[in-house]
Amino acid sequence: STQSIGESTYRHMTLQLTRRSFNGIGFDLAYTLGKSEDNAPITSALSVQGDAGRTDPTNLDRDLGPNILDQRHTFTGSIVATPRFEREGALGAILNDNVFGVAIQLASGIPVNLRSNLELNNDGTGSDRPSLHLPARKNVDARYSRRLRIQGNMAAEIIAEVKNLFNTEQVSSVNANVPTNAQGIPLGVLPTSGDQLQPTGGYEQRQFQLGFKFTF
Repeated sequence: STQSIGESTYRHMTLQLTRRSFNGIGFDLAYTLGKSEDNAPITSALSVQGDAGRTDPTNLDRDLGPNILDQRHTFTGSIVATPRFEREGALGAILNDNVFGVAIQLASGIPVNLRSNLELNNDGTGSDRPSLHLPARKNVDARYSRRLRIQGNMAAEIIAEVKNLFNTEQVSSVNANVPTNAQGIPLGVLPTSGDQLQPTGGYEQRQFQLGFKFTF
């Protein structure tokens, strides 16, 4: 039989506020405060990032701390609005039948390990490092649609979507290698924040797409 010697814990509290559409407005807001720790690696590639092993394979507890999924604060929200106005004629036709949607994601940065560019303790695992956190992620997406009835069952719809509405920089990975000498002493200034690391990847920049649909 096989038994894991690693230990992992996750504690969280989630607050959620939901309102079904009322007077044309509905929303779903959720905030999670969480803490995730372990003393064992997750070496496979996940949706966030992989982990490359422990500093000392003979004593996992030396690395007890935040794991790669430790995201302390997370806020997500979606708002859909279909406003109605008591207007007649052309003005009423323009103001009504519009649907606006907003999706919001605000989250703390995930942990990232500073790694020596050398294998310092000769254990065959290149994981000699302290940990920092990537910058926080802030993203807002927006959507607009409008349905135009032509006659009978025929209708046309216009759909406009914007990803990353405010074009914020959202770092997904960084160069976390720090040049050291054979004794593990950094050859330059050791970063103290994930903001000081050189980004190597990021989430989407602002994108706009426009679509049309005809039903009959």
